[in-house]
Amino acid sequence: MKSSFVQLSLARVFPASLLILLCALSPAQEHGNPGRDQYSVATVCGDYAAVATYGPNIARALGFEVMDGHGKIRGAATVNQPGPGNTTRSISEIGIFGTYTVDENGRGSMNLVIALPGGASGNVTEDFVITKTKLIS
Repeated sequence: MKSSFVQLSLARVFPASLLILLCALSPAQEHGNPGRDQYSVATVCGDYAAVATYGPNIARALGFEVMDGHGKIRGAATVNQPGPGNTTRSISEIGIFGTYTVDENGRGSMNLVIALPGGASGNVTEDFVITKTKLIS
């Protein structure tokens, strides 16, 4: 009886201990480590999908944004929004351009100008947090 209890306990303890050890050694789990790489606008460089919801499901946008790694951003999206009289829906294209910043902790902000159909424009500020990075060579 005793040996089967010890085997069962070890079978449970070993995977849990291994998981704790792997988490402790993982750099992604370290917080406040001064040796960890710092974030900057160069961290966010490339093409990104953009999905947005405005208000309580009033409008949705699907598009892309290109961040240049130097703080400039541009893109475009297709927007599904209420049509005239709020009884129909309207699909339109918008343009996106502006700037972005990233602090050393990975928190960022985008200051965007949205080019609307018909020539009008609107200003939007969006905040984001970098949760994971991957070096692509």
